[in-house]
Amino acid sequence: MAAITKLLIKASPLAHACPSHDLDRTTSRANLSRPVSARQKATLRSTLFAVFPAILLVGCGEQDAEQPVKVKSGSDNVVLVVPRGYFLVPPPKDGLYTRASEEAFMVDFPAFDYKSTKNLQTFLEVGSPNVVLFSIRFAESKSIDDLLAYKLSWYGKETEPRKDTVTGLLTFETKVETTSPFKKHDVFFAGSPEKILLDCSPLHNGQSPRCGMNFNWQGHLITADFSRKHLSEWSEVKRKTEAKLNCWHKDTKITGACNAK
Repeated sequence: MAAITKLLIKASPLAHACPSHDLDRTTSRANLSRPVSARQKATLRSTLFAVFPAILLVGCGEQDAEQPVKVKSGSDNVVLVVPRGYFLVPPPKDGLYTRASEEAFMVDFPAFDYKSTKNLQTFLEVGSPNVVLFSIRFAESKSIDDLLAYKLSWYGKETEPRKDTVTGLLTFETKVETTSPFKKHDVFFAGSPEKILLDCSPLHNGQSPRCGMNFNWQGHLITADFSRKHLSEWSEVKRKTEAKLNCWHKDTKITGACNAK
């Protein structure tokens, strides 16, 4: 979820500056890596989703949402060809190529379409309950097992899981003595063949809680951020995210046929 939060910062009005103000996207993201406190993270996440509608309306004039933009991994030969409309932070207006350590995309749920006049209201809803953000990380990252161990320790969770009846996933009780500021977060996990990790925030100051889901695709870490109200539909979010990535990876001509159905 932290990765999505960093990219949401990048989606601020300054980040959407027109091409004449072309920012180095990779460097800007790297500068966001400095540590922040738990309180700062919680406040930032709440603020970002509160102002999300305003962020979504910032732009540089008319752009072709179907314009293909090539996304290339700097670590292997994975290439995605993605219509401009899906980018959380669009490349410059004349940019047809991007090579960043991480790219993020934004869709509605359950259709998994980019923002347009037909679904604009979905993106304007407070808290964006029917908006999914997902990112692909090309740089080296922790394994799902390492991420799980890290979160259980950081959040003060027991290591022995129990079965969650709502999601069908394994979940972990909070230790009685824990003082972690994230002790109210819920952690869910599934081993092979799914191999996913879910981190869901609790209801906070009336804001819509979010879940961050991590899994691997083509050897790269994927993070999908969605409303907690769709927690029971985590497998659909994962399946549709993979379908989009598979389509963008396969269909280099972008005929408009890519869908997540």
